[in-house]
Amino acid sequence: MFCCNCGKEISASERFCSSCGSKNQNCGIADVASSSAPTAQVSQQINTVFNRNVLINYLDNLQTLEFAKHKLEDNCCSIENKISSLQYKNYNVRPKDFHGELWGAFGIMGVCAAISIGFCCVLAGTLGDLLILLLLVAMVFTGISLVSLVCALAGCVKEGKRYKNETKQNKKQQEIDAEEVKKLLSVLPVAQKDLESTKILLQEAYSINIIPAKYRNIYAVYFLFEYASTSTVSLSEMFYHFDLDEISKKLEVVIEQQREIIMELARSNALNEQIIKQNEQTLKHAIAIENNTALAAQYAQISAVNSKTVAQIQSYYFYKKGL
Repeated sequence: MFCCNCGKEISASERFCSSCGSKNQNCGIADVASSSAPTAQVSQQINTVFNRNVLINYLDNLQTLEFAKHKLEDNCCSIENKISSLQYKNYNVRPKDFHGELWGAFGIMGVCAAISIGFCCVLAGTLGDLLILLLLVAMVFTGISLVSLVCALAGCVKEGKRYKNETKQNKKQQEIDAEEVKKLLSVLPVAQKDLESTKILLQEAYSINIIPAKYRNIYAVYFLFEYASTSTVSLSEMFYHFDLDEISKKLEVVIEQQREIIMELARSNALNEQIIKQNEQTLKHAIAIENNTALAAQYAQISAVNSKTVAQIQSYYFYKKGL
């Protein structure tokens, strides 16, 4: 048998559903006798003729909560990744190693000097007239050696200044990043709390059992709200046009583009007292004129969810401070 509230399969001996905690109304009745109950209940639920304004309001709340959950999950993930990247960021500056250049300069200087002195010693006795020329050659070689040494030393000095400046900048950046991590660590629990309360409220909205369990996702709700807002068909007719796999493929990009627009519109409506009052009056009127007691009770639940959704949107941290 199945739970009459959430549709989860339970045994006939269980007095309460292990999933939602609802009392098992058919406790003791054989599974075979009640195996068709969820299908019948969902079918009856879908075929119920809801007040159009109430249905649109309900789907709007579901859509807003689904998009808020989607945004908050992204925010929490983004904050966690940023904290991790800042905490493990490498601030060490590695100076360039000039030992090779220096030793090379000394080596060139030594070789040039040795060659020059050698030539001078060998040729001084036999080529006296060329002694001055050889000395000039020796001076040229020595000059080249000195230039290479000076260049190497200048590179060392320049690298030392760069290392000092970058170390100073990195230290300052490390302090800035530490402050940013501190801020993010204080924001993360708030975002996680918003996400948790949104999930709870979304679960409460779905528990009214107007939308079957398989359609309780952002794609289905977005489609149903758009369909309800632009047509006059009943809820049951909407599902006849419903292909969840196909819709998921088409809406992946659309939902990403529309998320911020929808959330900004939801926030604007949540802060507009006139719209809030108008929605409350519409819901109260629908409850008052509904002759079906069970349906009136559902309308009352929708009204309660609407009030909580408005309050939830107004309290979101990412609207107050921005994330």
